[in-house]
Amino acid sequence: MLRSQILSASLALCLSGMLAAQVVNGGGNTPPPQPTSTLLGRLKFGRIELDVAAELANELRQRRTSARLHASKILRDHYRRHEKSFQKLSAKVMGDFEKVTKKAQKGLLGKQGRAAVDVLRTESLAVSRRSKLSKQQIKNDVDPRIDKLRELLLPSLTSVLAKDQKLDAMMTKLRAAHRSLRDWHVVYAAMSEGLELHEDATKHFAKYPPPEHPGDNRRIDLAISFAIFAGLPMSDSDRKALNANQGIRERTPQEEYLGTLRLNEIRYLLGLSLVVIDEQLSDAARDHSKDMATIGFFSHTSPVAGKQRFTQRASKFGTSAGSENIAAGQRTGHGAIRAWWYSPGHHRNMLGGHRRTGLGQHETMWTQMFGG
Repeated sequence: MLRSQILSASLALCLSGMLAAQVVNGGGNTPPPQPTSTLLGRLKFGRIELDVAAELANELRQRRTSARLHASKILRDHYRRHEKSFQKLSAKVMGDFEKVTKKAQKGLLGKQGRAAVDVLRTESLAVSRRSKLSKQQIKNDVDPRIDKLRELLLPSLTSVLAKDQKLDAMMTKLRAAHRSLRDWHVVYAAMSEGLELHEDATKHFAKYPPPEHPGDNRRIDLAISFAIFAGLPMSDSDRKALNANQGIRERTPQEEYLGTLRLNEIRYLLGLSLVVIDEQLSDAARDHSKDMATIGFFSHTSPVAGKQRFTQRASKFGTSAGSENIAAGQRTGHGAIRAWWYSPGHHRNMLGGHRRTGLGQHETMWTQMFGG
């Protein structure tokens, strides 16, 4: 079994107590504990292996607070070094995915595909913009065309990998690097746990803030999905919107981000401009979702003074809005988008001539706002 796989399953348990004592020379005596300075010196070694670092960290957790703080700083440095290597590898892999995606889409379109795309887009939008649009019309007339557009314009991961077999090996390497990075974070977190309770630690953590968690297993999958989308041919303005959204991803709740990404995927299929996330609109949307959940209502009209209409809610957060969608009962951004897709009024809102959007979730309440 790979060392990183072993650590992922047992590292937390290993760090919860002292290592088993080792018997030496057959005499039944345990060796004396190593000096703290020796343990710290060994831990600082630049090319230290993860399992060795975990063992040393486990021993150092039993020492004085000053030693633990020193060890925490060393482990933070190790984590940062591995994080930098991971980010470099990730950028390389995602860049390769983007390049190959263009070739994959070209293969899907063939010689006649572009003309077929134009017809499908025109027919689909003609249905979506009917004044008396129904849910059944969306299912019967729009969905089949969207499915065909997806086949022509959005290469699957399998089709992209088929264009360049080296990508599969690179993806495997990236996943292994991510598992290792998560294990390093476990070692750091175990060393630092509880230290914030000590007075001496205040200045330490102010100077050396704890690194963010590297994310769960979905991180690589989501990054690859984005790279495939980002690799598609699109206008400069659409690429600018897509990159702007990616730029604020770290401070955007994941399901809100993924919901807007799904909306932009649909708009891309239909040849509509991509919408950029307006963080103030997102704040206004999230605030309305919270009000609906906590006060107990479900309406575009709020009972809260100064926030009765969505235009007021947008203004309260320093921006403007032209339309609003609300939904209840969904736990994911994709779920909210799907619910609105089959609701004629909300459907038309999502396909309007907007440039900005804000998606806000609170528990299972959702609000989506649009601006010009």
